[in-house]
Amino acid sequence: MGMTGRISRTLSSRRLSLSLAWIMFMSLTLLSPSAQAQGQGQPEDAADYIERTGELLEVAYDQIGETSDIKARRFMNEAYQLHQRSLQLLDQGSGRAAVTVSQRARKTGQQAVRLAREAQGKQNQARIRLERYSELYDQLLDRARDAGDEMVMRFIRESEKQAIRARDQYRQGNHDMTLQLLKPAEALLDRAARLLFEGDGAGRLDDQIDRTQELIERITDQQDGSPSKGSPEQLKRARDALDRAIKARDRGQPMQAMRWTEQARRHAMQAAGTGSQSLSAETVGQQIERWDERYERVAEQVRESNSGPARKNLDRALQYRDQASRNLDDDELEQALRQIRAAFDILNKAHEMTR
Repeated sequence: MGMTGRISRTLSSRRLSLSLAWIMFMSLTLLSPSAQAQGQGQPEDAADYIERTGELLEVAYDQIGETSDIKARRFMNEAYQLHQRSLQLLDQGSGRAAVTVSQRARKTGQQAVRLAREAQGKQNQARIRLERYSELYDQLLDRARDAGDEMVMRFIRESEKQAIRARDQYRQGNHDMTLQLLKPAEALLDRAARLLFEGDGAGRLDDQIDRTQELIERITDQQDGSPSKGSPEQLKRARDALDRAIKARDRGQPMQAMRWTEQARRHAMQAAGTGSQSLSAETVGQQIERWDERYERVAEQVRESNSGPARKNLDRALQYRDQASRNLDDDELEQALRQIRAAFDILNKAHEMTR
């Protein structure tokens, strides 16, 4: 199973667990009025209610422990403190006050679960945005290098700096900040795309769309009469994506046009029965080659700077690069791509430290 699939299944499992915890919270909270009334006259009933609150908080804590959301953890800690206070009041013989505080503990726990669920939704959103950015960055960088446009390359490099910061925040669990930092990164990439595909470069995007159209038509002709399983649906998706690409181009949105064109090509190749394995393997190999080229330049700058931190980052980047190569040899393509992207991020950090 690929890394993306594992992440998606893990997130789905966590969302299901949090949903179950949320249902338990809601169902048990509905018992609170009668429990409170019973607790006023019968301390043993108050004790039973508070004991159930403790069990519920344990279930919620197990789920919230999987998220790095600071606010959710803060509410969870507050819920535990309230629970401890309710136990103290119960020991002092104040059953009514103990149940009231226990109710507050449950409500605070509910808030913690809700925040954790929202955070996991943002985590998924941030992950998808980062992956989409990386795809567009790779495509645009290839075309900018071919064109030799220094202005475009400058925007791409500035965009990359913002994206590195966004990835750092993602690794730290700050998903709101990740999304905020991605906005200027995407905006800079969009400016680079506009420069690259406007004026003298306008034909580049047209050529890409035309080649994709030819690919779809060729695969359609090859499969007329004997389509492989799933290919009609994939070809339909390819045509729909290409139509969106053309509309985005006509609206003056080259980044969106690039994204939809690439998606159209991917669906077309899937319809042809050409797995993404070979294409991805080639892409990963190209990324490793580009990293090696950049490494030579950065390594020389690091040696000249005599910066210890830069040297450490250079060594770390090399470790990620070697791991990417091993993953590629083992056909672990998604993992290899993530490793080489991490290697690029760390290599860029080393480069920044030499300035």
